[in-house]
Amino acid sequence: MSAEERRKYFEMLELTPDASLAEVKSAYIQLREVYSTNSIVMFAIEDEFPESSRREVMQQLEIVYKKLLQLFEDEKRDVVEEKKSVALQNGAGKSCLEGITAFSGGALRQIRESRGIELHDVAVATKIRKGYLSDIELENFPVLPTEIYLKGYLVNYAQYLALDPKKVTDDYMGRYREWQSLNQK
Repeated sequence: MSAEERRKYFEMLELTPDASLAEVKSAYIQLREVYSTNSIVMFAIEDEFPESSRREVMQQLEIVYKKLLQLFEDEKRDVVEEKKSVALQNGAGKSCLEGITAFSGGALRQIRESRGIELHDVAVATKIRKGYLSDIELENFPVLPTEIYLKGYLVNYAQYLALDPKKVTDDYMGRYREWQSLNQK
C-alpha cells in the first residue's frame, strides 16, 4: 500500500496516519453509528442524504476498516519476521543447538530464548495461542490440546525456529506419549 493510499484510508476515518489500531477501531465504530439508519444525526438530514447514499458510505467504511486492519496485521508480521531474521543472522541459530540431543519443551524454550525471540512473537507469526506455546515449553501435558492439534503446533513452532519439524515432533510426542501411558493407569 502506497503512502498516499494509507493517508487517504486514515483520512476517511477522520484520523491522522499515525493513529493506533485502537483509534482506528474507535473511529470506525463511531462513524458506523453516525451513518446507520437509526442514527439521530441521519434522522435530522434524511431528506438531504438518502438511504442509498448512506449505504454507499457504509460500504466504503467497511472497505477502509478492513484494509487498515490488514495494514496493522501486516506491519506486526513484518516486525516479528525481522526480529526472527536478525536473531538468525546474528549466529544464534547454530550455537544454541549444541548439546541438544532431543527436543523437549525446555529445549525449545532454550533455543527460542537464545535466538532472542519472544513467545508473543512466535504466537503472532504461527497463530498459535501464547498459552499453548507456553504449555508446550513447560511440558504441561494435562492442558495441551489433542494429539493431532499438538503435532500441528509442534510442526509450526519447529518451522518458525528453523528446526527439523519431524525430529522435533517425534522427540516431543515420544515424551508426550510416555506421560500419557503413565497417567492412564
